[in-house]
Amino acid sequence: MREISIEGARKVCQAVTYESYMVDDETMVTVFTSPKALDEIEQQKANAREALTLGVPALFSFDVVKVGERYGVVYEDLHAKSLGQQIMDDKGNFDHYVELYTDFIKGLHATHVTPGVIPSVKDNFYRDINAMGELITEEEKDKARAIVAAAPDGDSFLSQMLAPTNIRYQDDELFLNDFSHIAYGSPFFDLSGVTISLAQSAEADIPESMRYLVYNMDRESAVRLCEGLLRTYYDVRSDEEYQRIYRLMRFFGLVKVMLAPVSAPSLDERYKKAVIVAAREQLFPNADKLIAMLGSMRL
Repeated sequence: MREISIEGARKVCQAVTYESYMVDDETMVTVFTSPKALDEIEQQKANAREALTLGVPALFSFDVVKVGERYGVVYEDLHAKSLGQQIMDDKGNFDHYVELYTDFIKGLHATHVTPGVIPSVKDNFYRDINAMGELITEEEKDKARAIVAAAPDGDSFLSQMLAPTNIRYQDDELFLNDFSHIAYGSPFFDLSGVTISLAQSAEADIPESMRYLVYNMDRESAVRLCEGLLRTYYDVRSDEEYQRIYRLMRFFGLVKVMLAPVSAPSLDERYKKAVIVAAREQLFPNADKLIAMLGSMRL
């Protein structure tokens, strides 16, 4: 296996399970930080092949390399930035990128998937809820499963990783770059996931330099992108309607956040505890309310 050094390379992204470095102007190395990095890379490669077969615009390297004691993939002759980086470099055309982002996501969701080709998003949620083990009680698991069951069904291709760091921009086109959680189901799951991600990027109490590494955007841009996406995707005509949709997406997104100890086991233990505390304060006490909101929503 080829070895690559990242000594002196510029870090351009810090995610939960990987880090990305620009070795030079056209070479990016994505290093996976999990102890099971090779397994994760092989799974992403398999998922990327399925996505390409379905016609999803994808940019993923199948060139696995060793980086010190870790493993990653290398992109050579790369002339692409993350969507977040592109927006930050060209804020004057922000509305154009909102439209591009929305059209890209709608295009993904217009891809319909036959069950069995890739997993059901609801089945993935149920699996992760069960895998929480003793981190939450059986009663809490029942509430979480009931919330997921109340969400809409569908057969759309879902990324589940639509944050601007995971979308590559090249020649005014967008490409999916993270295939770790692809599934099929209702677009609601993708939109709630990106809503909670962008909301957290805006609210996180971290230095701006770290915010840029994690989200590739500043606080103001994250808020603006989230609102622009939801308003454009759902053709929102009023502030009241926007707030209704945003609250629902944000509320349901807490389920995904709660499952972080399973979906991202290498997370800092303090964060794992924090998401359980947040679920017990905000999610579980309001489970019936959220289920009622899901039952009455019209999207």
